[in-house]
Amino acid sequence: MLKFACDEIVLPTGVYRGERFKAHYQPFARLFLDAIDSGRWNRFVAVGGTQSGKTLVGCVIPCLYHLFEIGEDVIFGVPDMSMAKDKWEKSIYPAIRASRYGALIPKTGAGSRGGKVEAISFENGATLRFMSAGGDDKNRSGYTSRVCVFTEVDGYDEASDASREASPVDQIEARTESFGERKRIYMECTASLEKGRIWQELNAGTNSKIMLLCPHCGGRMALERENLVGWQDAKSPREAKEKAYFACPLCAHSLSEEERYQANLDAVLEHREGWEHVDTFSLRWNAGNNMFVPASLLGQKEWKAKYEDNEENAEKRMLQFSWAQPYKPDIQSIHHLNSALIEQRMSNLPRGIAPRGSKWLTIGVDLGKRFATWAAIAWDAEYNGHVVDYGTFEIASDSLGIERATMIALREFADAVSVGWKIDGQGYSHPIKVSQGWVDSGFTESAQVVYEFCREREGGQVWRPCKGYGTNMDISRWYNRPKTTGSIVKVIGDEYHFALIPAQGVLLVEVNSDYWKSFVHARFSTEIGTGAAMTLYFSPDRNAHKSFAKQLTAERKFEEYTPGKGLITKWETVSRANHALDVCYMASAAAHYCGARIVARPVGQFTSLAPKPPRAPRAYSGVVSSQPRGRGFTLPDGRPYFIMNRS
Repeated sequence: MLKFACDEIVLPTGVYRGERFKAHYQPFARLFLDAIDSGRWNRFVAVGGTQSGKTLVGCVIPCLYHLFEIGEDVIFGVPDMSMAKDKWEKSIYPAIRASRYGALIPKTGAGSRGGKVEAISFENGATLRFMSAGGDDKNRSGYTSRVCVFTEVDGYDEASDASREASPVDQIEARTESFGERKRIYMECTASLEKGRIWQELNAGTNSKIMLLCPHCGGRMALERENLVGWQDAKSPREAKEKAYFACPLCAHSLSEEERYQANLDAVLEHREGWEHVDTFSLRWNAGNNMFVPASLLGQKEWKAKYEDNEENAEKRMLQFSWAQPYKPDIQSIHHLNSALIEQRMSNLPRGIAPRGSKWLTIGVDLGKRFATWAAIAWDAEYNGHVVDYGTFEIASDSLGIERATMIALREFADAVSVGWKIDGQGYSHPIKVSQGWVDSGFTESAQVVYEFCREREGGQVWRPCKGYGTNMDISRWYNRPKTTGSIVKVIGDEYHFALIPAQGVLLVEVNSDYWKSFVHARFSTEIGTGAAMTLYFSPDRNAHKSFAKQLTAERKFEEYTPGKGLITKWETVSRANHALDVCYMASAAAHYCGARIVARPVGQFTSLAPKPPRAPRAYSGVVSSQPRGRGFTLPDGRPYFIMNRS
């Protein structure tokens, strides 16, 4: 493959554009391609920094070698099919066009004139077939080839949350299994996290190190980030650029750029212990091996990163882009809410009494097989919440069956709370009634019952099915935040939206559970009387709220960096008894839909950005709605959903 690259590959971009590929341009290329030619391994993993030639060496050259030198089909794996077109147009097609194989590019069909790219058949009979991580698993199961080339490997798992089968990388690689040891697998990626696929592949393979020969002490050494010195005490980026240099980790002698280049030309590989027993050759190169970037420029980059306001982002950028190392975030609790402090947040109002000034009352219901948990929270316009009541009700699934038992229990519960609750000083003459009741439909066995129950109650305008999406579920699914309303998405709120289920004739509320759990914890952490704080009803029993408070703290919040998403908030389970947290986050999101806001918007602000509230879906035909036709969605008290004035 090395000879093929030097004889056939013409560089389409970069410093050496228009020239034939030469291994001495980037000496690590010789080490990687020589390993392929050795015939010792059948899987090859390349980990390097950005703009070092990683994609060309680890991906494009192997792809072209098998397509044109061998004349065989190649599967090209990408995280999603939108990237297929990008890789074809920016990496593969220019390299083919610049070589003598440009005449083999098809004149018609896929790959000839842009457009969607999935399978490209060349004039020599070889086919380049793109496969992605997204979509149906069956899309990856009907095509076989001896050769698979993967790019951006760490992006596959992120793009495949919905798959219930093996990881997409494994599924695509399985297309080569019939070829046995004759298969050839190539992977390349920038390191993202230690648990990322490419870093795992690197460590599971030979994990070969590039060992340079020091011209001063004669020892073999590997250049790493800590060996770039001189820039640390600089007072400016210019001074850092002037003072930066690589030093031998053995003798501490400075290395000129010429010496570093020669040391890389004379480099050898050092494999990890036990390398003889693996079938994967894996190689990592970093800025010390990248001849396109001098030490002076690296020093300047390091200095700028050191003094950048977003220190974490700068550190991540230097590690991943220059040094080919994974970012190691500090995974720690952001704020661990104390259950004992929650118990102390009792007001002077007894159970069942809403505070004066309450405008809405929302209920969250979490269903199980044998019982359900619920909480009723009264809210004022400034998002102060007061837990008026909470509890459980039985679902007699063992004797009635889960569907019938759930429907009976929900109907009885809804009837019981339909009278509402007293408001302090008003009694039952003007009770506060349920503004919104959101019922968890995530329990598969009772989901259809929840849809039917909500549909029969006020035409689905008060009681609504609800499903949370977050990072602490048995099958973790990210919340998919829609950008616009349309035929399916009817209302978009803060980290929740209403999605029409045509077959059921109801709107399903899809909620970012991570966001709203954080919201609940924030409300119970906010000082009472300062606005947007949560309180509990009074009980003379000092332990009355102990179980409820423990359930509110049954999950712990922490931050973690995730490729493609950045630093995000996640939740981990401390105790499986977390029902109170679930019902409170549902009730809190429902309050936002009702109109509660932490920060009131001035008159006219954002008016031009507010989408027109959509009409009720046609799936409600046959159900009488109290809402005048044509007015679209409103808040439960009749006001428009997008509130511009709180006065």
